[in-house]
Amino acid sequence: MGLCRYLPTPSDRMGLLWSLLSVKQSIILEYGPAGTTHYSMGFLGKLGIEQREQIFTTHMTEDDVIMGDVSRLENSIIELDESFSPKVIFVVASSTSEVIGTDIKGVCKYMQQQINAKLIACDVGGFRGDYSVGVSFAYKKISELVLPSDERLNTFNLIGLSVGNFRAVSDKNEIVSLVEDAFNMTLGTALCCETSICEIEHMSSATINLVVSADGLQAAKYLKQKFNTPYVYGVPYGYAQTKSWLMEIGNVLGKEPLMPLLDKKIMESGHYQMYKRMLKVSPKVAVVGDYDRVVGLCSMMQSLGAHVVMKICLHTISMIDNVDDEIVYFNNESDRIKALESLDYTFILADEVSGMVVNKTNTTMCVNAPTVYKSQVATHMPIVGVRGADMIREVYDEYLRGL
Repeated sequence: MGLCRYLPTPSDRMGLLWSLLSVKQSIILEYGPAGTTHYSMGFLGKLGIEQREQIFTTHMTEDDVIMGDVSRLENSIIELDESFSPKVIFVVASSTSEVIGTDIKGVCKYMQQQINAKLIACDVGGFRGDYSVGVSFAYKKISELVLPSDERLNTFNLIGLSVGNFRAVSDKNEIVSLVEDAFNMTLGTALCCETSICEIEHMSSATINLVVSADGLQAAKYLKQKFNTPYVYGVPYGYAQTKSWLMEIGNVLGKEPLMPLLDKKIMESGHYQMYKRMLKVSPKVAVVGDYDRVVGLCSMMQSLGAHVVMKICLHTISMIDNVDDEIVYFNNESDRIKALESLDYTFILADEVSGMVVNKTNTTMCVNAPTVYKSQVATHMPIVGVRGADMIREVYDEYLRGL
């Protein structure tokens, strides 16, 4: 990674931490210097992630690093188990412990006999890739906690809803509302957004898993193989896309979804196609964000008559199957800034930093992290589903009136 003018892309370690912090009845113990954990907690606090009595560090001295002494780690595991009685302790590597090659898995294996909590080794210390790698690793590790069940309930699980996503809680609430209205099903749990160990353990009793990001596919495939739970991969962006998503879920469930509002919304938005013929300047759109958000929003904006001129993913896409060839990932921030600075008179759906670097002829809307000044207090303002499409349309209409 080159020099960074604004915010560096979070590492795999950070994606792992913000995913695990969403799991209640668990504790994270990081084997590393106190400074790295302090920095992590400051960053995670800006995401609005609660961390009280859930993330701890062993600290490390020069002797620990040079001599490979793990007694601090052993003692910390015992102390946390006795003091908090968690169901699970996630033992996480730091960049320092990964560099010196500490055998986190080995320590967890022999320490398991001495404590009541289940130990889960997470040897992701910041060198495997960006946050998408850590989030995917977290989902897979968490899915291994699921217990078998003899019953199938009228519930569904969400997999791939990262709390690091912009408007994650709002998106969760919108998806829950859509599925409840269409199929009269309730949510089992959401990985990883406001969940607990108990909820995770009972995931196998759900009728279906809904995967809303590529990061969650590995976990969904594991649960399909282990418990024969079917899954649907897709994200409901826009009216027509939400209808197609619900129809796909219905095909798996063998049910016809109820969605009268969607047909009305699709009909109402049909007039956008006329703007391409009426306006002197063709509506242009650029989308910057996480992979699935870029794919979904580009499809939505094309259905609203816009011509997509730029698709930028903020994380590596090398591990994603069947990647859209038009989506680009820039290793260097300077290359991404240069691409964004070339845009004019464009409707830009992006993160807040990208919105700061484009010129004033453009109309911008924040739909992705990272944010700089924005706060995420509301839990009823999604990017997905009917409400998300309504909100995007309002800003898009302002852009069209300015052409």
